Amino acid sequence: QERSACVVMVTNLVENGRAKCERYWPEENSEYENNVQTYGDITVTAEKVSTMADYALRLLHIQKAGVDEVREVLHFQYTSWPDYGVPKHPTSTINFVKRVKASIPRGAGPTIVHCSAGVGRSGTFITIAAMLDMIEEEGAINIHDFVDAMRENRMTMVQTSDQYAFIYTALLEATQCGNTTIPADEFRDRFSTLSRKNPKTGLNAYQEEFKRLARVCPPLTPDKTRSALSPANKNKNRFSSVLASDSNRPMLTPRPGDPPDADYINADFLDGYKRKDAFLVTQSPLPGTVTDFWRMLSDHRSVSVIMLNQLNPKDKSVVKYWPDEGSKTFGNLEVEMVSESREKSATVRQFKLSSDTRFDRQSDIVHQFEFTAWPSGRSTPTSVDDLLELLGLVEKWQQQSGNGPITVHCINGVGRSGVFCTAHAMLDRLKTEQVVDVFQAVKTLRNHRPNMVETEEQYQFCYQVALAYLASFDTYANFK
Repeated sequence: QERSACVVMVTNLVENGRAKCERYWPEENSEYENNVQTYGDITVTAEKVSTMADYALRLLHIQKAGVDEVREVLHFQYTSWPDYGVPKHPTSTINFVKRVKASIPRGAGPTIVHCSAGVGRSGTFITIAAMLDMIEEEGAINIHDFVDAMRENRMTMVQTSDQYAFIYTALLEATQCGNTTIPADEFRDRFSTLSRKNPKTGLNAYQEEFKRLARVCPPLTPDKTRSALSPANKNKNRFSSVLASDSNRPMLTPRPGDPPDADYINADFLDGYKRKDAFLVTQSPLPGTVTDFWRMLSDHRSVSVIMLNQLNPKDKSVVKYWPDEGSKTFGNLEVEMVSESREKSATVRQFKLSSDTRFDRQSDIVHQFEFTAWPSGRSTPTSVDDLLELLGLVEKWQQQSGNGPITVHCINGVGRSGVFCTAHAMLDRLKTEQVVDVFQAVKTLRNHRPNMVETEEQYQFCYQVALAYLASFDTYANFK
């Protein structure tokens, strides 16, 4: 009726055990068969679904009985709004709003926005979207008057003070970070300008963005790292400046007789572009945390390990945590060497990881990718092509093994690990949206593990990865 081309759903179907919304589209399946549902005289077909870390995007075709015309509707479902309160960080919300705005076809009817009651989250989304438009067109923000005007038409839009405050937080971040998204077909031209110095600041674009990241990504405060700072766990941290956050650290399953803090390991779950908790990022195991490292892999079913540091015979704190042959026992876990092969940029080892519990014996095949193209002392790998090859090897194994969390480690678990995770997330977004945004990829990681990507040189290298990836296609216009 209204010729709407876009629906925004800011709720899950069920939250905290309560139904929040009835499914009003046909359920998708991997084969896309039987994905047609009729509602009255309207037939809806689910053509495609793409699942990201924070939202799902569905392509729906709708047709009215007796009418030949088939209309296309994009259905965005934001899945990262918590059951209570508001999102912890506004980064994903801002990126979601921008993705929706960029997807609305010119000349389309009004965008339909709903949550459960259609006032709280819906009002928050609409206000952020409208204020981003206002910033762009007028260079100003007027949240109070906009919400007041909305409430003239629909009562209690923006339902709580937390939601109202979240709008300010989101818009503050949006204005501080600026627009760092570059369309793929413009990237080569933009890349050539990034190293030019801004005469006002004396800095080039890489330096300005890297300094901006430091401003908008505050360090973790002691109240957010209580487990890491407890006396029992202090010696489990390689560096006192790199600690796991209480909200994102993976818990180790307690063993009989364990003290209260034995569930700690210096690691954090971090989101990728397509998956929440896509990465388990950690420091290189210490002599006293090798068993904990394997426990983490077993507990969280991580079967891909990316090793980005080199072993150093002079540094006894950097240990070989795997058997060269045969098997080795770590607590109730057995690690058996299965095979080893050499690729251009990596040594790939296959292990069988088995755990004995009171009830059964569980086994996983774990692949370790030791990246050999990043010598000690270098801030970046020897070439972007080597890192692209590593990413390809990992992606192939992930697809075969079920796409569980990827464990990534370097000496401190932030520098080299940050480059790998940034490249992975950035390229996933590039393949999906045909845009490059290094800044937002790093910002998303730093929200939970500060200092991911430690140096300007590493930050610039991430841009070079995007350029090399795009250059592997004949023309950027052909890239999909």
